[in-house]
Amino acid sequence: MKALVVDGSEAERVALAGHLGKLGIESAMVATEGEAWAWLEEDEAPAVVLLAWNLPGSEGLALLRRLRADVRWARLPVVMVTAVDDLPGVEQALEAGASEYLMQPSDAQALLGKLLLIGVDPEARKAA
Repeated sequence: MKALVVDGSEAERVALAGHLGKLGIESAMVATEGEAWAWLEEDEAPAVVLLAWNLPGSEGLALLRRLRADVRWARLPVVMVTAVDDLPGVEQALEAGASEYLMQPSDAQALLGKLLLIGVDPEARKAA
């Protein structure tokens, strides 16, 4: 199982990849919307995308909307990740098609809870 981590902050990408690693999930990390799109075009579909709200030169919401508009990625599970505790932002992300919302700072257990809510179960994938 592989996840795509999209975050403009290297420290946040590494932290999220570390949480995924603890759950037995391999991750690919990119910093921008363009890098994310290029990765999706070239690699196998990830099981989930962890998408930061703020990206260099754009915002995660723009990439989320772009994913939802493309039939290939319309059903791809996307967890929006942010440090902002902002209910209108959460509502906006969910309305745009986010599968779930993860507040930072978080840990592997919090991430696992969100993944299980959206049907991404690392243990089930290992057994399959």
